[in-house]
Amino acid sequence: SAVERQAMMTISTGVQAVSEGNYGRTDEALWYVDKIVQTFNRRLPGSISEMMPDYGCFTIAWTGYGIVIPLIQHVFGIQPDAISKTVVFDPHVPTGWEDVSIENLAVGTNIVAFSRAKTGRGIEYAIEAKDNGWTFVFKGKELPGAKYYVNDRPVSFTSSGIRMSGRRNLLVVQID
Repeated sequence: SAVERQAMMTISTGVQAVSEGNYGRTDEALWYVDKIVQTFNRRLPGSISEMMPDYGCFTIAWTGYGIVIPLIQHVFGIQPDAISKTVVFDPHVPTGWEDVSIENLAVGTNIVAFSRAKTGRGIEYAIEAKDNGWTFVFKGKELPGAKYYVNDRPVSFTSSGIRMSGRRNLLVVQID
């Protein structure tokens, strides 16, 4: 990929970022994402260069691929199935990150939001949707000894995840 050479196309760096995420190497994926992001604003305000460090076309969609896919599919772990009105969340939070959020994410005809916040009680995950009738599944990594609550009701963590419905859900992972 693009980091060891004088100039390379951002697509190869983006593919490497996606690959690292696919293999569960979140920190490494973000290292490659950062290399792409460093080209931001070099040629045109608000654009990312096609070639690193700073030349080529400034309006290439594949450059966004190397940023969006690792963040949406891996860091946030969002796996949409709009036809079935289901969204799975299987986040992989990078080292040093405690709070993350994404809002106004279109999934089919719905708009969803997802956040993770570390609190004094443990970790809180909030899932919100514009429309009713959708199912949300939190997969994440099971924490030994943790207690799980959805909207203040105790739930069990299973290998198929924690299922939720409704427009607003708060999953609290209480760590003792």
